[in-house]
Amino acid sequence: MKVRIYGGGREELGAIRYEVEWITVKPAANHKECLDPDVDTDTYVEYFPDKDAAMKRGQEVYDTTQLCWGVVMVRKEIVDWFVEEDRIAEWRDAGDEDEISATNHYTDYLAAHTSPSPHSPSRKSN
Repeated sequence: MKVRIYGGGREELGAIRYEVEWITVKPAANHKECLDPDVDTDTYVEYFPDKDAAMKRGQEVYDTTQLCWGVVMVRKEIVDWFVEEDRIAEWRDAGDEDEISATNHYTDYLAAHTSPSPHSPSRKSN
């Protein structure tokens, strides 16, 4: 069922997307010893329809961007009913969150998701 999204747009109830978020230090604040996160940083967010694409983008950002705290977050979001308004939905955090904080995190993620299951039959070569 298509629903109206709080803040604009329409989407299927239960739709899933992945948010990639990272924070950088503003150039004018690079020299500061103590940063004020509200004034001295910029937050960037991009959305992807599947986790693999989001994780790949997160790793690209990690590898090419000077990050404020050295981490890129990838979060699963789902369209669910907005509690404060009838017949309006919103994108909500679905609780699935990954932190990219190493240069090989995406490679490790792929390896974990493409390895054979311990419960699936394996082939033996002679």
